[in-house]
Amino acid sequence: MMQKYPISFSSAGTQLNRFINSKRTKLPMLVWCVLFFILLASGASGQIFGFNISGISWIVPLLFSVYVIATRLSLVTFPWKLWLPWVLLLIIHMLTLDYALLDFRVSPLQRTTQVLSPLAIGVAVSTYRPSQAMLEKFFSVLQLFAYLVIGLIAFTGRNMFLTPDFSGFAAQNMTVLLLCVFFANRYLLFREMRDLQLWFVLACIPVISVTRMVIAVTLLTFPLAFSPMSITRRLVFILLMMVAGLGIFQLPIVQEKMFFSGHGELSDIGHSDDFATSGRSAIWEVLYEEAQKELLTGHGTGAAETITYSFTPVGYPHNDWLLTFYDYGILGVVIYVLCLILTIWHGFRAQIASHHMATRLLMLAGVSAFIPFMIVMYTDNIMVYASFFGMLHYTFLGLGYGALKVEQDVKRVRMDS
Repeated sequence: MMQKYPISFSSAGTQLNRFINSKRTKLPMLVWCVLFFILLASGASGQIFGFNISGISWIVPLLFSVYVIATRLSLVTFPWKLWLPWVLLLIIHMLTLDYALLDFRVSPLQRTTQVLSPLAIGVAVSTYRPSQAMLEKFFSVLQLFAYLVIGLIAFTGRNMFLTPDFSGFAAQNMTVLLLCVFFANRYLLFREMRDLQLWFVLACIPVISVTRMVIAVTLLTFPLAFSPMSITRRLVFILLMMVAGLGIFQLPIVQEKMFFSGHGELSDIGHSDDFATSGRSAIWEVLYEEAQKELLTGHGTGAAETITYSFTPVGYPHNDWLLTFYDYGILGVVIYVLCLILTIWHGFRAQIASHHMATRLLMLAGVSAFIPFMIVMYTDNIMVYASFFGMLHYTFLGLGYGALKVEQDVKRVRMDS
């Protein structure tokens, strides 16, 4: 059961407490906006009023966030200063770019704003002061949201279901991965079987759509969860997921996707000409070799996309670590890694002070999600999947920091009374 705030301490404290625990459990409109546009991007394609739906799905929440920040700046509780070095690096590159060297299809401004949009949403959401009742409602809404995501994927791929052609859901699988992180942590904290059941259904989607790295990382959401767990339980989860992973690896649809011949062994992954990389390895070799020419500071935003476009029909190399290294050099990679580590450290430390399981869940899910995020960066473009991963990820953190501020205010009032 979730703990509740005490209802008797001083008149001032009581008034504040009544406000916090009032029947008003409406979620902030920005949260609804994030959820709506994730669903829109997951279930629809094409254009609206001449604009790509995928683009609208991150631009609208971003603009909403900018408005919220501008009108509620004094209420920000998200530790945005941890990300200031990364933000400054991106801005400096934007100002010093030689745009004449970039492919006409490359937009440094779009990439920069897209990468920073989750951070803006986290900052904006942290200006709200959610009650525990509001957080409980958010969890209920998130369960419904998960079922809607499952339904949209099933409906969209209904003609390909359980066939070798059931693929092309890489973006939606990012949302599935994030939801698996959340429900894994929720199960570990609350021990509710429905969370485990929902996690299982979600975890089946990357398997059916054969999104290889997401399959592996989804299986790791329990062993790598930051929620409290005994060493024995963690080892059990590791063993179970290893067994599940071996079983999944032997599935015909997975074997056909992994190897040109349609069959291979674990030892063949990455070490055999039969291992299918969908052209990634060739792109990576070219980018890594060229990256050595600007080792320290990189070639600039959009340079990796430009060189990739020069010999492939797609701009992103499906390796965000390599792309970051190529564009921003060792300096950029080090700054980005430090920002990630400091955010994980800050979030984990912050949740320790909370007395409410709902608040702790948001923070633990938020910091846990960074681990699979960093792993998927090796084989995909998750940094620009703001509509599918980043927006909701930072919504968790934003709500968590807002809820922590509520607890701090209550504690201060009690001490002053």
